[in-house]
Amino acid sequence: VLVEEVSLGAATDVNGEYVILNVSPGSYTLRAEYIGYATYRVESLQVNTDMTTRQDFILTQEAIKGK
Repeated sequence: VLVEEVSLGAATDVNGEYVILNVSPGSYTLRAEYIGYATYRVESLQVNTDMTTRQDFILTQEAIKGK
């Protein structure tokens, strides 16, 4: 899971939960990806001072494209 504008990110745990720390207030694009699954992207995610921003997602399976 990656915050694109600041190159901060985290891997999910076995339950699919993640925490990304030290993100300054602002509007960001969040991207989640895993091999064999379609990339999830949300734009204009608002991060506020002294608040936890929660963004849940479910990745959907996708066929891996060969050459």
